[in-house]
Amino acid sequence: MTVNKYKGISLKTVLKDFFYIKQGPVDYLLVFTFLALNFVYVLIGGQFQINIWYLPLALFLKALVFGGIEEIGWRYAFQPILEEKVPYIIATVLTFMTWGIWHFAFFYIDGSLGDMSVATGSHFCLSLLVNSFVLSALYHKTNSLWICAMTHAMINVCSQLAVGGNQFVLYGCQAIILVLAILLSMKNKHQPSLL
Repeated sequence: MTVNKYKGISLKTVLKDFFYIKQGPVDYLLVFTFLALNFVYVLIGGQFQINIWYLPLALFLKALVFGGIEEIGWRYAFQPILEEKVPYIIATVLTFMTWGIWHFAFFYIDGSLGDMSVATGSHFCLSLLVNSFVLSALYHKTNSLWICAMTHAMINVCSQLAVGGNQFVLYGCQAIILVLAILLSMKNKHQPSLL
């Protein structure tokens, strides 16, 4: 495991951090704020389509395993290592680019890339950029792998259940999210510079 080799963090510590749900209410309020801004557009002209009552829970557990494991790599290891060499915004953009390549390679392997239109791919890339800033800001603020894994899982669930919505509200909220994420990271006393 890269984190173990580079930082000397044991697998036991990573697992403990992954499942450490006892976080402060302000941390969970930040998660709720980012999620609300991310998906308010669905409430205006769209809907969350839930055909079976337990679908959100099943999707959350699946997303927590797969999306959560991603967070061990991206926010727990990759981006902090980048931030030792480059400032926060550059590290977040580089993480986004690498994360995007990883996703599109996965979509190619599972065969879903062929179903993706230019519009869908563009929307996905913009959402991935915004959520790179969300997750990195949350990690900066909380230093919690659990918060990032849970938020990533919630983003995946809401994205899978969302149908329609007001695109103008979406883009406006994404701009607000980027500003909030950068401002939140600026308050991080360990961050000497953003650019």
